[in-house]
This record gives sequence, structure tokens and C-alpha cells, in this order.
Amino acid sequence: MQLLEGFFLGHWTDTANGTGCTVLRCPPRTVASCEVRGSSPGSQELVLLDIDKRVQALAVLLTNAGLTKVHCFRLAQRMHDGMSRAVVPVHTSFDGDTTFALSSGVVTADIDLLGECAAQLTSEAIRSAVRHASDAFGIPAASGSSVRSARPASSL
Repeated sequence: MQLLEGFFLGHWTDTANGTGCTVLRCPPRTVASCEVRGSSPGSQELVLLDIDKRVQALAVLLTNAGLTKVHCFRLAQRMHDGMSRAVVPVHTSFDGDTTFALSSGVVTADIDLLGECAAQLTSEAIRSAVRHASDAFGIPAASGSSVRSARPASSL
């Protein structure tokens, strides 16, 4: 599936084992950066994965703005602001909350405006994912029927 000109997304899910793999293919000359917060590594490729810890959240921002690696890192940092607006607690010792910002273009954009947009979109994306999630692999979703029956409607 093409997301933004030159960026393609693919995903495969192993339903029997509750795992999967998502791949993002980027156009040539893409600039990127990432940031991990919390004590757990964000992925096996970033740091050897400690089996006692897990990734809490992963967010990816794609833009056609012409950015440097430093700008992408700044956007990745601001995406964590968005996580903190939507997740409580965030960045705990068991998390490896990871954000990636990728730039493919040469469109001129204000980095501060992009940063606020990145934070807001990350927050909205997390909230939307929680609202639209369904139970999977024996784990109840916040919006799933097993959770709804156990909690008063006002707590969702």
C-alpha cells in the first residue's frame, strides 16, 4: 500500500502465534531519525532485546517536507510529547516507546509547526487505535466486549 509518494507499507500477521511483521519501504534519499524512551529497547535492531521487557508504543511519521536528520530527530522527540498526551503512564521502565520521523521531500515547512503537528497527530493516532482496537490473542482491547462488560460505560 502506498502511503505518501514513494513510501510503501506491507504487513503480515501470524494469527496462530499473535505476532507479525510490518515493513516500510522508503524512496531514495529519505532522511530519518528515531528516539526511544523508557528502559526497554524499541526493537531488536536498535538494541539487543531483553526478554523481560516489551515495546509499549511505536509511531512513525512520514513527511514530504525537506528536513535534515536533526530536524527528523526533533520531530521524533515531539512525537513523544504526543504519546504523553495519550498514554498514562508513559515511558516507564518496562517500555521502549519508539518514534520514527522520515522525510522524503523538498517542500519548505516550519519545523516548529511540524513539531506541534507531529505531537498532535501522534496523540490522535494512539487514541484512535485504542478506540478501534478489538480483542486479540486472548488480550482484551479497551473497546472490546470483555472490557466493556467489566467496566462502567463512563470509564471508557
